[in-house]
Amino acid sequence: MEMSAGNYEVAWNILKNRFENKCVLVHHHIQALIEFPVMQRESSAGLRQLLDHTEKHVRALRKLGEPTGQWGTILVHIITAKFDNITKREWENKASAREVATYEQFIDFTIDRCVMLETLQLDKSKSAKSQSNDPKSINVNKKSVAAVTAEARPDECLACSQGKHRLYSLSDFPQFNSSGER
Repeated sequence: MEMSAGNYEVAWNILKNRFENKCVLVHHHIQALIEFPVMQRESSAGLRQLLDHTEKHVRALRKLGEPTGQWGTILVHIITAKFDNITKREWENKASAREVATYEQFIDFTIDRCVMLETLQLDKSKSAKSQSNDPKSINVNKKSVAAVTAEARPDECLACSQGKHRLYSLSDFPQFNSSGER
């Protein structure tokens, strides 16, 4: 297509027909919500990623005119199924057993949980850093070794047990010079 002011509207309509397919876009965003992987372990970063991912696709669906305000129960069910086991347990403890949780309650819980996990992570890293700088903690992982010795009578040889001489006086005992060599 030739680049001219007259072709602008034609090119725009071609692009709109190609990329402004509401059905495909809605399908894409719903699929992205459903296919988000389940969190394998408790993590503030993973939980933030889940929250950001969810909010991004729900906002996009809302812009496309979908009634996401009425999807709270379904969204909460789909997304809380992505939680790791510990976060699922905490969600169940906070959620009322007799009332259906709202999407807003899910968002509030997830934000609070992220903040709590980030705080714990900061505390853990501060604690590890302060322990590594504390001279008292340097010896924490060192092991002590104790040895027990039996004292021989000073007049009895430990090697031959026959003479009243010291071990180092035996003829086959290695002799060392002043530099430590034999």
